[in-house]
Amino acid sequence: MATQYAEDQEVFEIVDFTTASEWERFIAAVEEAVHEWRLTGEKLMSTLSKGQLATATWSEKSVTIKFADFPFKMTHHCMVTENAESPPEETEPRA
Repeated sequence: MATQYAEDQEVFEIVDFTTASEWERFIAAVEEAVHEWRLTGEKLMSTLSKGQLATATWSEKSVTIKFADFPFKMTHHCMVTENAESPPEETEPRA
């Protein structure tokens, strides 16, 4: 009886042998950039004063992602605030 219980408790593992298409790899790279830039959550900023957007300091984060041998450059523009951390450097092209 104990051996049957041990057999019932074995872990059933599914191995996925499918190959991701070029499109799926492209979408995964776009999602990865969005997550790295922490754009998935909702952030509320305080109300800006008149002209603050024009005079603010801005940072850019870019990544180049290839799809069908064509490079796409994604750039995130962000207004630098007093408590903001420094932006990561531009990353290398992704396949």
